[in-house]
Amino acid sequence: MIRSAVLAGYSELTRSLGGHPHRLLRSCGINPRVEADQDSYVSYAALCDLLERTAEATGCESFGLRLSEAQGIAKLGPLGFAMQNCATFREAIGEWRRFQSVHVQGAHSELSLNGPVLQ
Repeated sequence: MIRSAVLAGYSELTRSLGGHPHRLLRSCGINPRVEADQDSYVSYAALCDLLERTAEATGCESFGLRLSEAQGIAKLGPLGFAMQNCATFREAIGEWRRFQSVHVQGAHSELSLNGPVLQ
């Protein structure tokens, strides 16, 4: 499950590309009202399906990237705020690893460093 905040701006972008957002959301089993409640959760599989179907329906292969560009780190909620206020990228990634379950349930991430690490 993933916070529905990842859908912020979905309808506007989809419409701007000639798509029908509510029809696409429903075709993936997502209630269109979920966009208004950024703290609810949607199935990660349904989200992936939605992004793929929307990219195909609008002819915009980079739809998911364009949606994320329009949102920014603030859409991660408190986690994004914590990451944004870290002194280093390494600290920000550490915050993500510690608290990612607030945003994406059931996910796991790892960070491995290769080569020299600059201080």
